[in-house]
Amino acid sequence: VEGYRADHGHTFWVVERQSDGALLGFCGLKRSNQPGGPQGMMEVGWRLREDAWGQGYAKEAATAALDAQLEREVVTEATALAHRSVMLNAIGHHDAALADALQCRELAKDHELQECEVVAMVGEAVARWHLEHDPSVLQLIFDAASRGKELNIGTYLKSSARVSIDILWESGRYDEAREVMNKQFEGVSLALRREREARWEHVRLGVSLRTTAAISETDPLTNLPNRRFLHTWLPQVLEQCPPVCVALLDLDGFKAVN
Repeated sequence: VEGYRADHGHTFWVVERQSDGALLGFCGLKRSNQPGGPQGMMEVGWRLREDAWGQGYAKEAATAALDAQLEREVVTEATALAHRSVMLNAIGHHDAALADALQCRELAKDHELQECEVVAMVGEAVARWHLEHDPSVLQLIFDAASRGKELNIGTYLKSSARVSIDILWESGRYDEAREVMNKQFEGVSLALRREREARWEHVRLGVSLRTTAAISETDPLTNLPNRRFLHTWLPQVLEQCPPVCVALLDLDGFKAVN
């Protein structure tokens, strides 16, 4: 978090409960930097401990983060509104989610912010389904999915899948509902596989770095520590374990053997 703030000038805020100062989690605005996502887009992010769920803290913190931008750019405001709409749907505040989505779509149309509009379309569709139980929002979801695929922002549209399945199933379109469920399963499987591959790559790099460091600090013939190791190790010994004695053994002609 501190590193991100140093690089970009802002990051998430710590969320504390006013009554007792308890640390509940974090929330705020951050430019997206996750692999596979739209790099650089502003998003609202949050994470709260479980006993703080369902009490309105996420909504309050997200609203404060957005409203704090008094001189905010249109892009920043539209992106934050779109993502806050998705967040509010996730925690059951569908009225507020719909208001954010509609406001964002107006800004997006006026300023040609396609990514923001697509995310807001999902926020609107999910909110309207929960508030009005209107099956016509399925077309809005399909339109958002089609445009999202072109813009490579599918990762932000996953929250609409459950609504799509509910509408299709209630409409008796069981095969289509199963198709959506299968795509969701494939998406989750792909994400898990990529995560597993990334973790193994981190392990491989760590082993490789350790191996490289070990090779550079040992003699390839004897596996004994070499002069480079001595330069690293000796200062630590001199600082931590005085007094220190050093014995130097010089073997004439050993280079030919080595």
